[in-house]
Amino acid sequence: MLTLILAIVFPLILVAEFYLGVAVINWQGKNMVIERAEAPGQYWAWMVFHTIGCIGLPILSWLAGF
Repeated sequence: MLTLILAIVFPLILVAEFYLGVAVINWQGKNMVIERAEAPGQYWAWMVFHTIGCIGLPILSWLAGF
C-alpha cells in the first residue's frame, strides 16, 4: 500500500513543482521555496534531486516489499 501511495503522490508533487516553477526545499524558515525565475541554477539542482527521490523512493519501497 505504501508503494502505491508513494508512486502516486511523489510524481504529482514533481509535476506541480515543474508547472508552478517553485521547488519546496524547506518546511519553515526564510528560504522555504526557490523560484525558477529568481534562481534558475538552484531550482534545477533541487529539481534533479527531487526527480531522483520521486523515482527512487517508490522503486526502493517496491523492492523492500512495502
